Amino acid sequence: MVSLSLPFLFAFAFDPVSRRLQCQALDPFSRRWLLLPPVPCGTAAGSFAVVGLPARGEIYVIGGVEEGGDKAVSSVAVYSAATNGWGQVAGMRTARGYMAAGEVGGRVVVASEDGEAEVFDPEAGRWSPAAPRGGAAVARYDAAAAGGKLYVTEGWAWPFERAPRGA
Repeated sequence: MVSLSLPFLFAFAFDPVSRRLQCQALDPFSRRWLLLPPVPCGTAAGSFAVVGLPARGEIYVIGGVEEGGDKAVSSVAVYSAATNGWGQVAGMRTARGYMAAGEVGGRVVVASEDGEAEVFDPEAGRWSPAAPRGGAAVARYDAAAAGGKLYVTEGWAWPFERAPRGA
């Protein structure tokens, strides 16, 4: 069981044997890894977003692309540290894979490469449209939340043909 009163580092990886997404938590004090229950999603490696809401003791696994296919999904799984289990919350309004995401003001914000964005309010349990990101379309992007905003930048992709652009 993961305690809400202690900081943990969570790591997600695909198990090559089961071909399932796996989550582990590192207890920095004991330096032990704890295996969490299996993540209930069948999305392709790297196609989903993960966002933590530490104040709620929750981790969200958002969207992605179906394993073995190219169809984006809107599903959202949530891990609760209080119950050490996974559940489902309302799916996104638009199916997305390979999106940028982060926590802003206790809410989950996702942005896709076309500039569209939406916000999940965990208190209300629903998604709503967000202001479009604006700027040029970006691919293979990364995101960071700071100062009440989600910053999206184009990530690096091999081969390095050009420098990343910010949005």
